This record gives sequence, structure tokens and C-alpha cells, in this order.
Amino acid sequence: QAPIAQTKIESFQFLQETDDGDNIFSLEFSDLQDGDNFYHIAVKQIQYQLDITIDGTDTVYTILQERDTPFQIGSDDPLTGFSPDPEAISIYNTRGFLLQDGQFNLDRKYVSLQVPEEEIDVTNNDPEKTAFGFVVELRSVSESYYRYFDSIAEQTNTQELPVIIPFEVSNNIDDGYGNFSGYSVV
Repeated sequence: QAPIAQTKIESFQFLQETDDGDNIFSLEFSDLQDGDNFYHIAVKQIQYQLDITIDGTDTVYTILQERDTPFQIGSDDPLTGFSPDPEAISIYNTRGFLLQDGQFNLDRKYVSLQVPEEEIDVTNNDPEKTAFGFVVELRSVSESYYRYFDSIAEQTNTQELPVIIPFEVSNNIDDGYGNFSGYSVV
């Protein structure tokens, strides 16, 4: 069963830039569903071009490049700094993190995102019209989506070990292989 979009972003804001040039953002969201809820958070860095119309009333943003961006998820404390969340499940190839509702004890969830400032090649673009930004995507996902990507992450994280115990990738297709699941973007 696909989730119903009953997750609401309460706030998203830039907190600080670290000495290493990383950006720290805070994300606060709430869910209106009882029971276990599952989430996928992803970050993309975009490069876009700004074009202003002749009469100056409209600005057009044209996306030139977009790519998945590696980041850490955790909490940011003014005294101790950023600390990664050990419960968050990293999805392979910088595609984000999975979170389960049980990791939070409140209706409102607070997470911090540490995003490294990475350069996108701008050699062919007008620097005065080119800008950069981040897109953070919060998905409310079904339990089967969560279980599937959790099993893929586990399999991916064990590929470099010389001897591994085989395990089964999550499957919800009767008499077959695969996964049918869904998500909604908040």
C-alpha cells in the first residue's frame, strides 16, 4: 500500500557554515499518521542560470546541472557540533538516508543535514548569471520501500568483505522477485 502524503515540513533553514566549508541545515517535519512511518531524505546540488525578462518583472531559472550530493544526517548542537545519527540508514551512491518513525519520540521530528560544498564544473557558463543551490527532498515512503532499500544498503555495505553470510533482499511479490512500493514527496 502506498503512503498517503500526511507529512508536513514545518521549517527548513540554513544554520551555519563549518570551518571546512560544509553547510549545516535544519529540517523540522511532522507527520499526522499514527503507527510506524518511514522516510527517505535526499539532497541534490543544482546549478542554475538566472534570466530576467525584458521588462524586468519575471525571473526564469533554468537548471543547468543537477546531481545527488553526499551528506550526513544527525543533530547539531552549538556546544558539541554536528554528530551523525547512527540509526539513519545510508542508501548507496549518495542517494540519501532512510529514517523510521520509531527513531523519533515526538510528532515533530528535528534533523540536521551536513552538506559538503562541492564544486560543479562551470567552465562553459556565464558566472554572473550562474547560481548554485541545494534541493532537499523529504519522502514519506511505504514500509515495503523502506525494507527494500534497507536490504539493498545492507547488501551494498557487505560487498567488500571477503566472506559474507548471504541474505535475501526484501521482496514483496508473491511467486516472484521484486518489490512493489511507493512514496509521496512532501
